[in-house]
Amino acid sequence: MRVKQEQSGGGFSIGRAVARTIGAFDYENSSSTIKVDCGVDLRLVDATTGVIEAAQSSEYSRTDSISSFGISVLGVGTSADADLRIDDDNRGKILRLALDDAVRKMLPSVDNFLVSR
Repeated sequence: MRVKQEQSGGGFSIGRAVARTIGAFDYENSSSTIKVDCGVDLRLVDATTGVIEAAQSSEYSRTDSISSFGISVLGVGTSADADLRIDDDNRGKILRLALDDAVRKMLPSVDNFLVSR
């Protein structure tokens, strides 16, 4: 599983250069992009012969983004905080999605193997 995060932001301030403390008007923006790739490989191996009877792989890929902005007038306002993260629960869900896809693809081969026995 690979998770890649990118954050960017910018903004401007009017009056901060003169006062050097609190600007008359501040604007800031923030954005975050997260890309998740997860790959799984499954193999059904006959334990008596060591032969791979069925094999399948699957990949899950998704990109999400978030953005926010903040405005402050004379030091009062909100800040921009666009923070997008994947916690352990969501990592588990992503892995389950990839595994589910691989198992669904592999089921006909498993059925054929079991019927041939």
